[in-house]
Amino acid sequence: MLAGKMLLLRGAVVGDRYLVEEILGTGGFGAVYLVSDRQADGALFALKEVIEPTQHARDRLARESELLERLQHPALPRVSRLFTDEQSERIYLLMEYIEGPNLEQVWREQPDRRFALPEVLDIMAPIIEAVAYLHRQHPPVLHRDIKPANIILRATDRTAMLVDFGIAKEYNPENTTTELRHGSPGFAAPEHYGTGTDPRTDIYGLGATVYTLLTGNVPEDALVRLTNLGNRGKDALTPMNQLAPAIPASVADAVHRALSLRQDARFETVEQFWREVQLASLENPLSATRLRLFPAAHMRLHARRIVAQVPTLSLFKRSPASRLWSRGILPLLFLVLLIGFGIVKGFWSTGISQPGTRPATPTPTRVHVTPTGTAKPKNAATPSTPITNQQGGSHHQKHRHPPPHGGGD
Repeated sequence: MLAGKMLLLRGAVVGDRYLVEEILGTGGFGAVYLVSDRQADGALFALKEVIEPTQHARDRLARESELLERLQHPALPRVSRLFTDEQSERIYLLMEYIEGPNLEQVWREQPDRRFALPEVLDIMAPIIEAVAYLHRQHPPVLHRDIKPANIILRATDRTAMLVDFGIAKEYNPENTTTELRHGSPGFAAPEHYGTGTDPRTDIYGLGATVYTLLTGNVPEDALVRLTNLGNRGKDALTPMNQLAPAIPASVADAVHRALSLRQDARFETVEQFWREVQLASLENPLSATRLRLFPAAHMRLHARRIVAQVPTLSLFKRSPASRLWSRGILPLLFLVLLIGFGIVKGFWSTGISQPGTRPATPTPTRVHVTPTGTAKPKNAATPSTPITNQQGGSHHQKHRHPPPHGGGD
């Protein structure tokens, strides 16, 4: 659609106010520019443009603006205004400029294109909180395009931000459609291609993102998986452990559940999914982490957040054998040790002198000789065995904002 349409060049002025500094990204329907506000001391903003918009494109950009204007979360961008340039037949959305690389760029620079598990937990924590916040709105807000390219690592502190609400919508369970929607291959849930989307659609996107960051591979597209399942009776999704054997099995199980082709087989909420991943991650020793991307103070803060969310009951079940040892054999062994200690103590007190003392003069005794020749002391003291009845107790490159999407709702 941009064929023959001139993009704005550096130095161009939009709306008699915004000076184009550079192009951040382009797409089929327009571009995103870095602009400075000449009426606000050169403050930088991201300016999203749609060229010759259809009514549908206008409505979609207006919806994106309205959603972001009323949402207030530190991991979501802020919107300043939506305006139209009738002369050039373009509409613009002015929003917060987030300087920093997107997660896809950083992911591709990693060795084997993989992050360590604690790094993924740290990167994704603000995104999980942001998506949970969206789903708590009335009505819930669905992002519907969660993927590494739509996550920005802010240059100032490396905090992750969720961007590009171009195909976001408010969820109404009474008003679902079966039209073909835009989706990113590998990250789009199967319902993008037919049935209605709901909050579990975003859980699929989160699962696909975690899968990608941990394994170095984008999961097979949902349409490919559905086709393979129908033709061969087997899901084409490659198990995470097959790609990265070091991933704890329980982490893989949680991510695979989030990537279920059936919506009702996934976690019901984002919080449930992330709690399962956090608990499963306890299998992985934190000493093996690479803390290259994030400051230690931020990691410690996030660790405290995780600990605060971990239930304190029944994290590890004890086997029947361990219960038998602790309730039966162990107390009996302790009792035997007490009896043995008493015997030794009695023998010590009666037959051995303490250091530094003179031995007592033995009292002469008469010996009665029996016919068998066995001598037996008369009136000899018999050591007693005391038995106790006690119980034992015991800053970086500039972010290239995702270009405007094409496609439908």
